Amino acid sequence: MEAIPSLFILMVASIVVFGTAADWCSSDIVTSCTGRVGWAIAAGVISTIVTAIVIVLHKVSINVARRANVIVSIFLIIWWSFGVGYLTTGNGPYSNNLSNGYFATWIAFIASVFYGYLALAALRGITFTFGHGVALCLLASIVEFAVASRTCSNAGSCTGRWGWAVAVGVISTILCLIQLIMHYFVNEMAEKFAILTGAFLVVLWAFGAGFNTSADGPFPSPVLGDPNGYFFTWLALFSALYYAAHAIPGVREAFRTNSGHAEPAWVGHKARDVEATGGVAPGTTTTTGHAGGI
Repeated sequence: MEAIPSLFILMVASIVVFGTAADWCSSDIVTSCTGRVGWAIAAGVISTIVTAIVIVLHKVSINVARRANVIVSIFLIIWWSFGVGYLTTGNGPYSNNLSNGYFATWIAFIASVFYGYLALAALRGITFTFGHGVALCLLASIVEFAVASRTCSNAGSCTGRWGWAVAVGVISTILCLIQLIMHYFVNEMAEKFAILTGAFLVVLWAFGAGFNTSADGPFPSPVLGDPNGYFFTWLALFSALYYAAHAIPGVREAFRTNSGHAEPAWVGHKARDVEATGGVAPGTTTTTGHAGGI
């Protein structure tokens, strides 16, 4: 799986983040370009430079780029974690409006997480996985219950639908985290449990979206409630649906085949079966290495 698309998306989103803030600075929308508005410009500019360098590295020296991917992705995830925290909450410039900067900030954060997922998958030698669905669901769950917890704290009460919003996020976070760890270290076991996990997550978030975005829920709309809670409730549901669909064996194999990572017929043969031929397994070489790559 290639990291280049996620890096391009991240770079474009970074440009939009600092471009929006710079545009506001030159207008009457904000009174100054310091504080969180200044952070928006800095976050976008630095992220644009970093992603551009890594993209060039992928074209110049793919081996160097692959070694740098994990470190760079960790930096970008942390960088944009602060970005969404400062820019889309509280007194952030994109907290009370659904502007280009708001959507670009969250797209940059999600793209950095996906980039990190691919970098770690390559480190484990995984060339095909549908675990990114549960990784996205994990991210959405964390954001949803964090927003719901803050809403409860501000309201001074956490009962009824507000309590449910916290509970559904916590349950989903724990389940997604366990499943994601299994995908990295015991992928065969993860695929066996995937259909049950996916089905449970779909049902959980179907009720979650129904309660959270209802008229009496904590996030009835992006305008009437916290937009982060609203959007990430729906993101959790659709990522759960994506993961559940890929968990169906026939669908999973179809995607694996179409992505060019179908297992060759000799996979699973015992070593003695290969040795009996006096050669090596079809499609392999005598050099060491693994098929990992992103």
